[in-house]
Amino acid sequence: MASSTLPWAGLWKTIWELIPSPETDGRILVALDDSIITKVGKNIFGCEAIFDHAAKSNQSKYPWAQNIVSVGLLKQVKGRWACLFLDFQSLKIRETEPKRSDDF
Repeated sequence: MASSTLPWAGLWKTIWELIPSPETDGRILVALDDSIITKVGKNIFGCEAIFDHAAKSNQSKYPWAQNIVSVGLLKQVKGRWACLFLDFQSLKIRETEPKRSDDF
């Protein structure tokens, strides 16, 4: 999914056009999810020590992980709710980025 060679813009547009009616009761319902995906190893794209607020007592509060944020369309399909993912982005925590002079 992290391939830079796939034509994502055209792919997302095609997927959206395949949905017969994106509305549910006249509204478009959107879900936003951020997932922490733990990794083991060095030089993995998008990895950093991320605070995991949902960590159990026997888990690290700062695992080496990727933070993926995804957005999807909530739609009833055959009487059951489904989330049709529309886009995703790897999120880097702002504190790890170099500070700029316009930051407060």
